[in-house]
Amino acid sequence: MKRRGTPPTVPTTIPVPTEPVVAANNVVMFPKKNPRNHYQSLEEIEARVKLNKSSFVSGVLHVLVTSVINNLQESGYAIENDESARDVGLIIEAINSAWYRRIGLYHDLFVLADRAFESKVVRGKRVTVFTGQKDDIKSPEDGLPDITA
Repeated sequence: MKRRGTPPTVPTTIPVPTEPVVAANNVVMFPKKNPRNHYQSLEEIEARVKLNKSSFVSGVLHVLVTSVINNLQESGYAIENDESARDVGLIIEAINSAWYRRIGLYHDLFVLADRAFESKVVRGKRVTVFTGQKDDIKSPEDGLPDITA
């Protein structure tokens, strides 16, 4: 097999320009203005922060829920019908609600949690007690959906 021509030569030093690249009219060319650089309104910033917080909670929730469901199944709890799926859904939303409250976002489950649970100090330790009764969860004057049926 014959080679044709001579092999390309590789320069031993790389030439470095000593002068900046200039246009024909002797003006240094800079990149075009970035169209994304614009002033944001306070509402846009707040919406972005809310979205970032919500995305953070989704990521944490994914990890936690996977662990919770695995632990439930290892303990013998099987999600085999709509009723058990709703119970697990309540657990998931309770975790979601707790994180939302922690980072300053609103979740609809706050209303139920605030009415159904009381936090108090017993013998020097803070405990949370379920105080809600079926009739206490929904108040008709609040216009809340009936979740007790």
